[in-house]
Amino acid sequence: MTPLPDFLQPVAGLPAASEEPQAGLAFYYNGPTGPHWLVYDVARDFLSAPRGFAVVQIQPGDCDLIELNSGWEYDELDYLNDGSMLQRGWFRLAPSPWLADDDDAQAGEHWLLSLPQQRCEFLAVAVQWQETLYHQPSAGAALQHWLAQHSAG
Repeated sequence: MTPLPDFLQPVAGLPAASEEPQAGLAFYYNGPTGPHWLVYDVARDFLSAPRGFAVVQIQPGDCDLIELNSGWEYDELDYLNDGSMLQRGWFRLAPSPWLADDDDAQAGEHWLLSLPQQRCEFLAVAVQWQETLYHQPSAGAALQHWLAQHSAG
């Protein structure tokens, strides 16, 4: 695999995304001030392990820009025949094609989550892992479970 270009910076501290073809994500948009919630399949060591879904809180900045099924293509990145990125996981893009230099402080950073058949890109001032949920059939079900647990209290 070719090395990552300078503008694509891997992000540490968030659970690794799944490499499995059925990996998916679900998103809850909580208005322009957020916070928003993103749930995605996490990597597992072996297929007999239960699927896990990371719940991530996204705090938007002044510029609330989200692209759930991102079709953006960037020079210097490798893409597969289905259009998905060869590189997987969490990345920051710097500089961002979505931000002018003078917008950075108010909008936050440009984030990208690359899964096998889907990409999610957004601007945020903070992204924080909350919990990993197990024994859910899908990212959507895990998100519904998370929201039900946390809206009752």
